[in-house]
Amino acid sequence: MMKQLVLSAAMLVCLGGGNPTDDPMTVTTDTPEYCLGLAGRMDAQGSMTPNARVLWERGRTMCEHGHVRGGLARLRRAMLVMRGAAE
Repeated sequence: MMKQLVLSAAMLVCLGGGNPTDDPMTVTTDTPEYCLGLAGRMDAQGSMTPNARVLWERGRTMCEHGHVRGGLARLRRAMLVMRGAAE
């Protein structure tokens, strides 16, 4: 009985048993388009701390040269630095 309850709960979570009016989930992939798009959105936000700017520049450059995973890692790290500076 307990096993069935746990499996049912797991399936509900996996299959998205939430409210159908919720915003759709955004799926991100490790593609050059996503990488460059993220860099562009970050740039449009405006000012960055010097540390975030360095990470952003390196990430954008890596994306431009086809090193998508490394570029995304640096861009995401830059976002964390920016969030930390805002708090």
